[in-house]
Amino acid sequence: MRYLKKRKIVNIKSKIKPKLEPEVLPLMSYNEETGVKSLLTVSHNLRGFGSQKATQIAESLRLSASYYGFYSLSANQLGIMHRIFTVHKHLKKGLWLYPISDQSDIVSKEIFEKLDPLNIEMAIENYDIYINPKIVAVTETEEYGWERCGSLDGLKARIKRPIGIQLVYQDETGSFKEKEFFDFEARVVNHEIDHCDGKNIIHWSLSEGNIEIDQHLKEQYKSLGEEIHKYQEKIQQLKKDDPAVFMKDERFKSQYTKDGIKWNVVKNAYGNPIPYKEETLKFNMDFNLEMFNAAQKDKRRMDLKQEFFSS
Repeated sequence: MRYLKKRKIVNIKSKIKPKLEPEVLPLMSYNEETGVKSLLTVSHNLRGFGSQKATQIAESLRLSASYYGFYSLSANQLGIMHRIFTVHKHLKKGLWLYPISDQSDIVSKEIFEKLDPLNIEMAIENYDIYINPKIVAVTETEEYGWERCGSLDGLKARIKRPIGIQLVYQDETGSFKEKEFFDFEARVVNHEIDHCDGKNIIHWSLSEGNIEIDQHLKEQYKSLGEEIHKYQEKIQQLKKDDPAVFMKDERFKSQYTKDGIKWNVVKNAYGNPIPYKEETLKFNMDFNLEMFNAAQKDKRRMDLKQEFFSS
């Protein structure tokens, strides 16, 4: 009898899971194979609100965004394939990365702490969490703007976005919320939803080839720069061959006006792809593969150079 009781206690203890602690997670990069897979995969909805796992993901997102100096961050940029992202509560137009003085550098922990000893600007309390987001309506009016991404260091893309969006999402308790975003806030939220949909700023359907490499990194990203230039011409040709892939009208089911603003109601979720021709699907696969290969080539060259000078 004693043996059975003792055994039962041991079994119960063995089933107790260790507490999951939030942590700063490695950033997925386009020049790593695992990073590319994560960045190009469509994320799935998060379930189990209030669980240790859900709490850990949300807090790890906040910690990682603060640590890397990002004003927004999606879970798949950390290798977590759930539709969840965080956005800073006090966005500043045009700023994607901290510090303000150099948008192209990812800030190390040591530099970050020196820049802001109190961590006031990038404190984790300044980040909101959006779970299972879905854009239900967008403004008819759109505008172009330059965007950056922490997973694509030194690159920026000029992307056309609606100036306003209506978002339905869940908070950390699982409650459904609805919120309108305008101007730069709308752009940032749209940017993160693209991440959830497996797209990033250099994707041909978003950038349409309008991609630039920071001047001081052009030599470092020589192969990638050559691929970008090549695809700028190919994308223009694709516009002629299959213009439907750049048209968004098919994604809307109705339109209404509110406070003088014309809104397009989205059929399912904003960003859902329209049916591609077989040639366009091949173009998409080739684009991603060749961009990755070019980034890998640049990385190998930089690694060899660093190894040479350190020896």
